[in-house]
Amino acid sequence: MIYLLLAGYALFWLYRHWEDKKNYWKRRGINGPEPEMFFGNAKALRDYENPRSLVIRNWTRQYGKVYGIHEGFKKILVVSDLETTNELLVKKFDHFTNRIKFLLQSDEDTPKTNLIQASGMHWKRLRALGSYAFTNKALKNIQLTVENSSSIMTEELKRRSELGEVNMLEFYQEFTLDVICKIALGQKDVEMFKNPLMDLCRNIFSAPQSYKFTNILIFLPFIKKPMIFLLGKLARYRKHPYLNLMRDVEVAVEQRKKEREAGASSSGDFIDIFLDAEVESNDLEESKVSRKLLFDEIVSQCIVMLLAGFETTANSLSYLTHFLANHPDVQEKIYEEVQAVFPHEINYEDLSELKYTEAAIKESLRHYPLGSFVVSRECQKRTTLGGMQLEVGDSVLTDTWSLHMDKTIWG
Repeated sequence: MIYLLLAGYALFWLYRHWEDKKNYWKRRGINGPEPEMFFGNAKALRDYENPRSLVIRNWTRQYGKVYGIHEGFKKILVVSDLETTNELLVKKFDHFTNRIKFLLQSDEDTPKTNLIQASGMHWKRLRALGSYAFTNKALKNIQLTVENSSSIMTEELKRRSELGEVNMLEFYQEFTLDVICKIALGQKDVEMFKNPLMDLCRNIFSAPQSYKFTNILIFLPFIKKPMIFLLGKLARYRKHPYLNLMRDVEVAVEQRKKEREAGASSSGDFIDIFLDAEVESNDLEESKVSRKLLFDEIVSQCIVMLLAGFETTANSLSYLTHFLANHPDVQEKIYEEVQAVFPHEINYEDLSELKYTEAAIKESLRHYPLGSFVVSRECQKRTTLGGMQLEVGDSVLTDTWSLHMDKTIWG
């Protein structure tokens, strides 16, 4: 009998807790789609038939540039107003320093937490140390690497195009992975169209996701830790491709450390940059944190460089190619500009002269802002945003797709 009473009390508490969260935005005069009990709007956001970004865009058309949604008990304010977005990401950055955590992301950072998922001072530390990989000097050093892979891809593209149609996404995936493996993992030779990591990377992005377990976390967030532990065990049992990729990167980093200890010179790739990474003390202010990256941190940063760069760059190039194929006049202008700026060899210093080319790339990215779901923040200090009161723990998501297609901005 006592167990029934306890269960009944727990259900009653859960229901009252949900009712309080459910009306959170309404009490603040903010409208939005009606949430389902316990799940909120999560089912619509996790529908394979309708991508999350497009669901958000459709809600923006219905409810306006500012509205509230719920992902389980998580309260999320969606904004696509330019001034509010600027206030969120720039003017009040110190109030919104962390991104919204993924459902299966641990609440606490560890050495294996990458830059995209890191929060607080850990993010600031990784950001400061990792910035050395993107200095002008570092980017200039990889120019020949990119050119070499580009030449090989172009030759292969010419050969296959003579046989019929080609899938440009596959070509760009091969090209992107080849470049990233050279600059992030120290790959020595060209592995295009024979890269052993290609299937792993494709499987990571194409592997079907099951929401059977993760849906439980939407309305029972307090079981996150044991759920992460169990799913980690299941991933190892099923040999998830991400774990195989992590093992390969660990081997590459460990091998590089041994080579350096044996006196090998630096190759200038990301592993070497991360191994050498130090930051001036004033960049981290007075924080008492290590100024060197740990082994697991180096591995995590290399993995995020590989995965974040692999899919987004390949897709961005594919979309750009599609646009150019449908706008041959733009394609011709780009060709003429490249020929005028680089009549012979390409040099890094003059890349900034490709004004029209850069504009075309940015326009393509405006139409297809990949990875837009990471443009989100969690409120760390009680404040106002666009005149609305936000509490600590409230989440804010920018509707990048609607912002990029707003006719009041772009005409």
